Amino acid sequence: MTTQEYDFMRYISEYGKSYGTKAEYNFRLGLFSEEAAKIEAHNAKGTETHTLGLNHMSDWSADEYKKLLGYKQSLRT
Repeated sequence: MTTQEYDFMRYISEYGKSYGTKAEYNFRLGLFSEEAAKIEAHNAKGTETHTLGLNHMSDWSADEYKKLLGYKQSLRT
């Protein structure tokens, strides 16, 4: 098991995640690994006024995240 896989397993446990198939697990592991790399690169700079960290959305795709932020048309009566 690699360090990233170990970190991902800890993440799954911390946020109570579960995946139905091995394919979805591997897909989410890839997304998580990319996000963790971005966070590590940002925090390593040391020039920013803030640091980044993992959260419950660290295994989401860009499309899933966009849905969260997307426009929601209000219904008119």
